[in-house]
Amino acid sequence: IVVFDRIEPAAATPPMAVRRIPIHVDEAPAIAGTTATVNVGDQRLEVTALLPTDAVLTAAIPDGPPDEYPADVYTHRVFSAPGDPSVCDRFLTVLRASDGTSPTVTPQRIDAPGLHAALIGHRVVVLPEDPIDGDGGPLAQLSLTVPVDAPIEVFLTGLTPGASFDCATEIQPGSVDITVVPGTAFTTDDAGVLAVAVEADGSVAYLDPQFVFYDGFETGNLISWTR
Repeated sequence: IVVFDRIEPAAATPPMAVRRIPIHVDEAPAIAGTTATVNVGDQRLEVTALLPTDAVLTAAIPDGPPDEYPADVYTHRVFSAPGDPSVCDRFLTVLRASDGTSPTVTPQRIDAPGLHAALIGHRVVVLPEDPIDGDGGPLAQLSLTVPVDAPIEVFLTGLTPGASFDCATEIQPGSVDITVVPGTAFTTDDAGVLAVAVEADGSVAYLDPQFVFYDGFETGNLISWTR
């Protein structure tokens, strides 16, 4: 699961207000750098902070017993916070659940003009840096380099909903260049998501996105959810 959050303090927010993302987990996490690992029986959860670039992970133990309400927080928690809070903080977090014996996968952040992306193995999720309901609006085009050999699966978000695009690729040793521009080959869904598979020869085909994207939770209007 790839989660992208933005925190933009209101004008009245104190300068030293804490900006952080809490993740509630069932067992105590083990933290190594920007990754927290939680083992629950034969299952494992890895929480990796890709943004902020100076992310600091900390843990908290339960404050009270479970099954009491109202009561103190009864779960373990992982907190992701910037080392030096800025005016607008962006949090890009990858949560990966697997069998405890599965090989670990280290997510990687990719930056491109106006974009942030999370690369997990041969899958990359691309997200707009700024809100699509802001001054810039949805993305009309984008380009980025994915530093891994094809074939890859690419999940592009923040594009104009219901619009048609062309997707050009250039295969390089160890990387794939992707450029998306207005065209006729592919159509985004109602939330502006386009999911494609790029094969080793550079050919591109639709993927079932299996993706939720909604860039406006603060409105409370969830009609635009897509899966």
